[in-house]
Amino acid sequence: MAFTDDDCVPAPDWLQNLAARFVTAADHVIIGGRTLNALPNNLYSTASQLIVDVGCAYLNTDPNHARFFTANNLALPADGFRALDGFDTTFVTAASEDRELCGRWVSRGCRMIYAPEVLVYHAHELTWRTPQILSDFAPVSVFAALPPTGGVALSLAGGVAVGEYGGVGLGVDTATPREKRLPR
Repeated sequence: MAFTDDDCVPAPDWLQNLAARFVTAADHVIIGGRTLNALPNNLYSTASQLIVDVGCAYLNTDPNHARFFTANNLALPADGFRALDGFDTTFVTAASEDRELCGRWVSRGCRMIYAPEVLVYHAHELTWRTPQILSDFAPVSVFAALPPTGGVALSLAGGVAVGEYGGVGLGVDTATPREKRLPR
């Protein structure tokens, strides 16, 4: 089963690259690809993708034993998805259900492989008032001057990922999701 979002456009070779990775995988795995921001002129979309990228870099230091993929670019065997009972639908917002699924997969001793050649372009139109902005790695701080004027600098320390995109500083707590959940 391959997953992407309604605001994403997979690269033309997306399914072929996923299939090639499954052929070479020796065991039951989740394959996750690289998601690129399709709206580089939107500061908030750029900042949001940067935060996801920092979180992924922190959690996936070994591409053959990754720990997190976003649901807009991942694939896994259907029987594995059913064994996990799919995505947890008790999350109040559409955020972090992918982190929770990945956590259950890894806690069962199953592997996740990062495949950067598996590309999806994410066109998530965000504004400062978008309710879901930067929700994958809560809590998040966005601060400093706008608009961006330079490149990207990232550092990871003590479980907190921080980065800068031009004049925008970003902080991400990479701990377990803290969103309120509905009772099962």
